[in-house]
Amino acid sequence: MKIKYLSILASSALILASCQEEKKEDKDQGKDMGQLHLATEYPQAGKDLQISYNNTSEAVDGHYYYMVNGKMYPQDLDLEESSDLWKTTIKVPDSAQALAFNFKSEDEYDNNSKKGYILPLYTKDKKLVAGSNANMGIYYVNLAPEFGAEIPADSSMALIDKDLKENKNIQRNLDRMYVSMLANSNEDKAKAYAKKRLASYQNKELNEEEQTTLLIFHQIIGNKAKVDSITKLMASKYPKGSAAKRTYAMRVYQASSLEDKLNALADYNENVGKDSFEKDFILSNIAEEYFEKGDQEKFKKYTDQISNNTQKASSYNSIAWNMTEKEENLDMAAELSKNSLDIIKKEQESFAGKTDFQTKRQYSKNLDRTYGMYADTYAYILFKQGNTEQAIKYQTKAIGEGNDPELNERYIEYLASAEKNDKVIKESEKFIANNNATKKVKDAYRAAVLNNDVNGAEADEKLSNLEAKADKLLMADLKKEMLDEDATDFNLKNLAGEQVSLESLKGKTVVLDFWATWCGPCKASFPGMQKAVDNYKDNENVEILFVNTMESGDEATRVKKAGDYISSNSYSFDVLMDTPVKEGSRKFSTSSNYGITGIPTKIIIGPSGKIKFKKVGYSGNNEQMIKEIDMMIKLINS
Repeated sequence: MKIKYLSILASSALILASCQEEKKEDKDQGKDMGQLHLATEYPQAGKDLQISYNNTSEAVDGHYYYMVNGKMYPQDLDLEESSDLWKTTIKVPDSAQALAFNFKSEDEYDNNSKKGYILPLYTKDKKLVAGSNANMGIYYVNLAPEFGAEIPADSSMALIDKDLKENKNIQRNLDRMYVSMLANSNEDKAKAYAKKRLASYQNKELNEEEQTTLLIFHQIIGNKAKVDSITKLMASKYPKGSAAKRTYAMRVYQASSLEDKLNALADYNENVGKDSFEKDFILSNIAEEYFEKGDQEKFKKYTDQISNNTQKASSYNSIAWNMTEKEENLDMAAELSKNSLDIIKKEQESFAGKTDFQTKRQYSKNLDRTYGMYADTYAYILFKQGNTEQAIKYQTKAIGEGNDPELNERYIEYLASAEKNDKVIKESEKFIANNNATKKVKDAYRAAVLNNDVNGAEADEKLSNLEAKADKLLMADLKKEMLDEDATDFNLKNLAGEQVSLESLKGKTVVLDFWATWCGPCKASFPGMQKAVDNYKDNENVEILFVNTMESGDEATRVKKAGDYISSNSYSFDVLMDTPVKEGSRKFSTSSNYGITGIPTKIIIGPSGKIKFKKVGYSGNNEQMIKEIDMMIKLINS
């Protein structure tokens, strides 16, 4: 009996141990995504979520987006460091359907091997929340590339398609965004979707947002009569709504006289009344026309009525800069410029203009950058007025960390004018060594060194040593940016009507510069690009091609626009004409194949046919741009 009792105890112990083990296995162990750990594998809306991010950097900045019906709402992450783990707890908003985390250290976002940190939310019984997949797909298309994350466009759209198929109740909330995304990627599919969905909007009482969706459907289908009809209906039914406000703004945009603009404003005030983005646009437009007519009193009267502080400051700054460049009425320019600074300073304290689509830190950084731009204007005016000491004071604020060569150039100019020789040397050395100096900064540095009783050879050596440091830094940065991606073949006509394909250029290093005649930064970079073309004109292993894309008009119009601009500026560029996926489409084949979302963008392809570099935008420094191109070509062929 005793033995049998012990056996029963042993059996019970085994059963208990087994149950405990089973409970242990059922326990939520959390979820790992790259360097991010979530305390739960099934995060839920309305619940706390503990996260920890593994990073050894001294400073990590982070924010997250919660997504609702295709809209993305960013929130700051208050991370606290503990033993190389950055931790925080967030309360997931009740309305959220998916989340995306972004972490930044040393000025670079961690893209988690391009997968990002994007995750769905779950119900309490561990089922996906309706809309999770769709929101993640929308995020991948619209926001993820900004943080270095990407998945194929087809995969993003497949996530949305799957969710819409499984959860019919979310379709109406996503119709407008989804059909607009389709229109950018597949116009035929967008038309088919719009036609299919129209039936669900017929013979029903629709609110303004749903009427807007219906309007977009008919725009995509090409039914102008319906578009006009719905537009009139919305203006009548919602006289204070978004469509009505846009109508008044469009009247001003298309107006042929100041009187027409004033009439549109009067009608707006009578029928809508309330402040809005559209009203601010109308006021700004009227104010600037009065200024051009020389009526400064009326300019100020209408500018002062602008409700959005940052828009008001922008108008003041824009006019002040134009006046200063023309050296017209510097006293008034100074007054306007100072007003713009005071407005931004007040906004930095109140955050009155922050929207739901920016975190507080993001808005604060934007205001800091804006203050720097406007301080640059004010310093420029002060310098023109002969108040060099005050110009230096404000330009010190404008340059910030010294990353803008153009702002740095003016700062050094003011220092040199004030005969602050040692300061010129110290500041210029920093700018030159960090690749943030223009030729004028380098010339000022050399002149300042010579003023210290240093001979020409020694001055040249000092400058050469700083440039060598800069080259080393640039080379290290470019190595980090180097890619190895397949380049899609193209076959495009140049301005002479000759076909040029990537396949025909295999074995060469190919620089593709995507541009359009309406793109200011593109055109600003062209004097530097002409020098690059001249540098490589005798190098049969390098081809520099300028791909005109995103240009409006039919084929003949696009060719004429591009050709006229190139010839009128005497550029010896080999221009290729990108082709729309379908005539009249806003989407162009080659730029789409290369993932071009903004111009100027340069794609550098190696002799093997692989994309090695992708450079977006223009820094304003042609000398630096040429140096980067040279180094990228050197790296590719080393």
